[in-house]
Amino acid sequence: MFQSFAVCRRFKTHTMAASLISRPVYWLGSRLYLNVTAQCNAVPLCLQRGPGFAMPEESGFSKLDFEPSVDEMFDAVEDAYKNDERKDIVGMGENDGGVIFAGYGEPLLRLDEITEAAQRIKESRHGVPLSIKSNGLFPGEDGVSVAQRLKSSGIDSASIFVPCANPKQFDEIMKPASPDLNFGKLCEFIVSLTDNGVQVKASTVSRQGVDVNEIRQLAAALGATETQVKAYFD
Repeated sequence: MFQSFAVCRRFKTHTMAASLISRPVYWLGSRLYLNVTAQCNAVPLCLQRGPGFAMPEESGFSKLDFEPSVDEMFDAVEDAYKNDERKDIVGMGENDGGVIFAGYGEPLLRLDEITEAAQRIKESRHGVPLSIKSNGLFPGEDGVSVAQRLKSSGIDSASIFVPCANPKQFDEIMKPASPDLNFGKLCEFIVSLTDNGVQVKASTVSRQGVDVNEIRQLAAALGATETQVKAYFD
């Protein structure tokens, strides 16, 4: 059902500790990310950054060799807030970057698990902002119901990858696993998120042949508050 994508050699930059024991968390600064799955329904977002891209070694990122349970995701977040100095600095104050459901694969493929984990995290740590980093593609359910489930679980914001501004180029870049995972579905999902109170930030990669200005205009028209443009690494 899902495509398998090799991890490029330079992308595997996890620490020795992380390589010995895969954990469902990694860090970018003080922002805590939950590594939800290695399953992919299109080219993974990390590989969209180009063959020369590498995650920072200190992030502790590694491609998961297991699917973390709701308990494991919840426990990892609790442990980070209680014991990791990167969260101790900000606590649950206004500078807390919160928890982001993300990872190598597509987190929406585990919608049931992430919404349950989000509810538990929110109940335990009321002030923690929750977000999701996604390609906006998901099997089965319509965008409205997915957006409503995310919002009701406590996920208030989303970073959605918008690789381009036209359907043909979308298929070439994303290589989705099935025809129904298409450009139109991505656009409809962004609208559904914003209509249901989930704040959307679009992200894209400045790569050859892609018009970033068109992407900015499209994202704004769909309701995104901003578009973050990331570098492509040859």
